[in-house]
Amino acid sequence: MTTDEDSASTPLTVTLVDQNPWATRFRVPVHECDVIAKKTLEQYRDNWRKWISWYRRSPSEPHSIEAQIHRMLFNDITYRATVSAREPVAADVAISARSSTLAYLLDQGYLVSQVLSIERLVDNGAGVISLKRLLKDVAKHRKIITREIYVAGDGHPYDYHSWGEVVDESDPMVQMYGIGAPGLVRFAVSKELHETFDLLSGKQEHERTRDDVIRESVFKTLNGWLNCPAVREISTIRNTFIAHAGDAFRRGSYKFSGVKLSQIDEAQRAIVRVERALTDYVFSIRMGREVVPLRPLGIFSGLDLPYCSSVAQDSMHRLWDELSARRNAWKQGVLQEATLTVVP
Repeated sequence: MTTDEDSASTPLTVTLVDQNPWATRFRVPVHECDVIAKKTLEQYRDNWRKWISWYRRSPSEPHSIEAQIHRMLFNDITYRATVSAREPVAADVAISARSSTLAYLLDQGYLVSQVLSIERLVDNGAGVISLKRLLKDVAKHRKIITREIYVAGDGHPYDYHSWGEVVDESDPMVQMYGIGAPGLVRFAVSKELHETFDLLSGKQEHERTRDDVIRESVFKTLNGWLNCPAVREISTIRNTFIAHAGDAFRRGSYKFSGVKLSQIDEAQRAIVRVERALTDYVFSIRMGREVVPLRPLGIFSGLDLPYCSSVAQDSMHRLWDELSARRNAWKQGVLQEATLTVVP
């Protein structure tokens, strides 16, 4: 028999389980799908799983595109909200938020994190996980994303007009709601997928064929978004001043005067819109979600307290002097050690 006291002393174990919302996306076997090009459907499914593995946040992929975007936006909004404390207080009121040292560290950290976050997502390298690489790979395989595969590749009927053949038309719900009646969801989804693919393929309803594909111009448009002026400017800053210390020849006449928040906004907006174009419409993941993760409870708690006491401030000065002395000692014995005879 277990008493309440025994239960209270027993530690609670929580196991985190990776919940993959798309694990059952293709539960309907290929041979049962209303798709003529079965081999192409198999290729599409393999590529779709690869694309989603690059995109979705999971314990096995810390650099997923979804995680990168969430981290970029979280850091951005948290920084802007935190430093907003500098403004509304009267200038004669002393607050640590206006400390030049703290402001410098926060501002520098924000600048570097945002520039690197944006650059990672638009990296065109072959061995990276980035939004640009994902877009490039999908565009390369666009011909396997045909209308019939887009609509019926996971078990939905290709012809949504056939719903009348599987229901009792005397059913009041059918008479009232038609294809929107309960039990006809798969036909309603098929209709919506056809209408979305009409826009992607540039076809009218009467022009539809099973072999329709997404227009190449769609991918060129998305690539143009990722190559907007703000992204190009941030890329120059990153390559010249942050990731590399560009020499006079490389810098040319370019002078670093900082990054404007409007440039960050423009770059982030382009990234989010390309992400949603791919996931919500090209991949049709059919999952409602917000762009920004929920604000953690109490994220700004404690910021109304003084940063440190006067005793701690004295300790900071001592630590500065101690660390400086250690580093100043690094220059000692350089010539002697550099010219020592190395014994093989």
